[in-house]
Amino acid sequence: MITSLQASRYIIALSDPIIGGIISNLRLQKLLYYSQGTHLNLYQCPLFKDTIKAGLHGPSIPVIDYIYGKYDTQSIDVKNHPIKDMKIYTQEEQHSMDIAFELFGQYSAWKLKELSCNEAPYKTTALDKEIPISKIQKHFKTLDYIGKYTPYHDKIIIDT
Repeated sequence: MITSLQASRYIIALSDPIIGGIISNLRLQKLLYYSQGTHLNLYQCPLFKDTIKAGLHGPSIPVIDYIYGKYDTQSIDVKNHPIKDMKIYTQEEQHSMDIAFELFGQYSAWKLKELSCNEAPYKTTALDKEIPISKIQKHFKTLDYIGKYTPYHDKIIIDT
């Protein structure tokens, strides 16, 4: 299992401004939430163990907010947050993040906020409280399209 910081670096690498638009802290937070849900749907275990809370602007990982919160709505510089070693990511972890990015990376931070704030895990959790993994897993289990999706981006290649 990777950390949310390692997942963040992977997502930031996918978010090359030339192909995927800017990645702000808000957008990163939502893509991490969707990556976690995707991984729970596909592999029935968490992608990372860090807590996801019901924040003011939707699901939020406090440790990531601490690290990247300084960027606020500005773009996180891809070059300053490289992946140090691709070997830390299992094929399953890469697959989950790739799918989440393909499905949800097309949306702006504010659209992702709108989407995630209207989903059951967030709506049924009190503000600033932890969203239980069981709620996220239950919700994403209902999204059958995730298991049928194959990512096509060419930024990070998975050996098959």
